[in-house]
Amino acid sequence: MKLPQKGWLLTALARGGPAWDEELQRGANAEYGSETRRGAIRLALEELAAAGLVQHCSERLDSTGGRSRLSFRYRLTPFGLERMRDTGLDTGKAMHGGEAQ
Repeated sequence: MKLPQKGWLLTALARGGPAWDEELQRGANAEYGSETRRGAIRLALEELAAAGLVQHCSERLDSTGGRSRLSFRYRLTPFGLERMRDTGLDTGKAMHGGEAQ
């Protein structure tokens, strides 16, 4: 059984450290299939940020194909790591220290 998408996003950030939203989108597509919509992943990331589990650590404006798009780089917060431990999502492979702060 696969993790819910928000759980997957938290574990991906815990294992790999900070990541851009498009990197997380590619990972979600590989995990859940190409039907995973970009808007759904970005919304899930913003909901996790609003809850204090992840935070933006940088942003950039991508202008490809004549369209501009704002991208965010996310990282797990110490509170997010704590909540992962509380809920059993932390399998011991999570980043500890500098990357999670």
